[in-house]
Amino acid sequence: MNPGLEVSTKLSAASVGDRDSLVSELESLHAIEDGMEFLHELVDFTVNQTGARSGFVHGIDESGRLAAMVMVNRAGHEPGPETLSQVDGVAARALETKQNQKLTLRSQDQRQAALAVPIFSGEGNGLVMLLLLGPERAPFLDPAFSLLQFSAAQYLQHAKLQELARVRRGFLRATLLVDLLTHVEDASDSKEALSLVANELRELLGCERVAIARGSERRLQLETVSGSTRLERRSQGNWSLLSFLRESAANRVPMAWPRSELRSTELLPASEQRDLMERFAIDQAVAFPLKRSDDVVVGAWAALWKSESPLTEERLQMMEAVTPHLSSMTLLIRDALPTGVRGHLRRFFRRASRAKRIFAVGVPLVILGLLLVPVPHRVGATARLTAMDARQVAAPFPGRLEEVFVKPGDTVEAGDVLAKLDGREIGWRLAEAVAKQESALKRRDQARAAKDVAETQMAEYEQEALRLEVELLRYRRDHLEIRSPRPGLILSGDLERSRGVPVDTGQKLFEIAPLESLKLEMAVPDEEVHFVEPGMPVELRLESRPGDSLASEVEEVYPVAEVQGGENVYVSLATFDNESGTLRPGMRGRVKIESGRKPLGWVLFHKPWNYLRIRWF
Repeated sequence: MNPGLEVSTKLSAASVGDRDSLVSELESLHAIEDGMEFLHELVDFTVNQTGARSGFVHGIDESGRLAAMVMVNRAGHEPGPETLSQVDGVAARALETKQNQKLTLRSQDQRQAALAVPIFSGEGNGLVMLLLLGPERAPFLDPAFSLLQFSAAQYLQHAKLQELARVRRGFLRATLLVDLLTHVEDASDSKEALSLVANELRELLGCERVAIARGSERRLQLETVSGSTRLERRSQGNWSLLSFLRESAANRVPMAWPRSELRSTELLPASEQRDLMERFAIDQAVAFPLKRSDDVVVGAWAALWKSESPLTEERLQMMEAVTPHLSSMTLLIRDALPTGVRGHLRRFFRRASRAKRIFAVGVPLVILGLLLVPVPHRVGATARLTAMDARQVAAPFPGRLEEVFVKPGDTVEAGDVLAKLDGREIGWRLAEAVAKQESALKRRDQARAAKDVAETQMAEYEQEALRLEVELLRYRRDHLEIRSPRPGLILSGDLERSRGVPVDTGQKLFEIAPLESLKLEMAVPDEEVHFVEPGMPVELRLESRPGDSLASEVEEVYPVAEVQGGENVYVSLATFDNESGTLRPGMRGRVKIESGRKPLGWVLFHKPWNYLRIRWF
């Protein structure tokens, strides 16, 4: 037996009533919209009118098997398994032959008449309506068979009426959709279009107000309220209305306040909306969620009613018919009539003259074309000139500065005297060392004469040490002048105020660098270093000579970054000839490094785009 089988056991058989009661009962049957409920009631009606023991409706179930869909039994006449099996056979035979069946069934020494009528409505696999009558109803088999055929005809009539009702509802919805689209096709933006839709729905439903909101279940925004020239979203009344719409969207079901007697199981009661009732002076509010075909909420709409024009079943059906089309329409309006920039552009192209349209289209195309033109991409960087091969000049031995002959910025040649050390202390120490050496020689000679070997050796060692000291002091005396080891420019060594100041061995006194060529250190920004490679042309403009442009090329890019001025940079090197001698180490400026050709748009906007990608993405 089918799990969805509807079984009803009657306590007593109903007698045949008069004609008026039969007509009334048939009218009530045809008022039932649900197909299965109608079948059950129709079989119950047939069993009562014929006095049959049982009534059945057989059909093809989901597994493709013939099974009983409806079974109605009179009290005390429930068929057994054997009888049910025979009934299934009769139904199968009627469906297979497509002919009425009138058979006698035997089970447990009982005889019952089986009457079967196949029903084919042009859709599906067909149904079989069947009655079981006991021996006591044998004289009435022909009237019962006629009534069974009449019931089958009633089923076909009900199916046609329901199909006609569906067609009428579909036609009504289609007509309504076309009518609404006709009214909004001339709107300039989505807000105006939704306002037209709300006003049209208000006239169609005969309600006080219609409100439409768009958004998701969590973020819903009130778009329009019929009868309002300007929507004040911050007004208390509109806040209450939006709260009501959000409740319906969040619950994804139609809601009403106060509780409606119409379809109380479908229209759920909303939370208390007394403030909404008072603000708009209404007596009833009904809201429906707007959903896409995939059941995603895209908004909600509500109709507000007064007692003078209350909510009726017909108006509620109209709201149900409008809701799916209104959902589609809000999406179409959003895409076809956008707000913001898209809305302004759409209005402009609808109202502007042909010349303005051509100009509005042509200018962006020209700009786009210009942005695609390849142009040289130049990497900018700060730069500083430094010496190529600077040499340090240090004090050769301890002493005091007696005189300084040069200052930073002077040009010198190889061998030029830079400074001179004071030689008086060296002369004194030299005279003292010579006297001690002669004294040591005399002691050595006396020890030899006295054949004192130990004393002789000690005197020789002392004399040798003094000899070396004398040679060192004579060398220092002869090299008191500090000379330039190479030609170049004095970069540092301002010792004019240091005369008479003692210096130590190796103390830096001067820095000299050649002027024939200079090294340029370029601080390439971190975000641009991957565009710089050795061999790329370099154009230099110095702060001291902004009118002159110097050219060279990149020779080396340091692989490790360093911090300069609070920024991460990569130092790149280039060389500049300075045969004229006009360039000086320490000069600063800016360089442009040619790194190939790129589209103009990329050159202009790649830096802000990369910044946004790093900061936001």
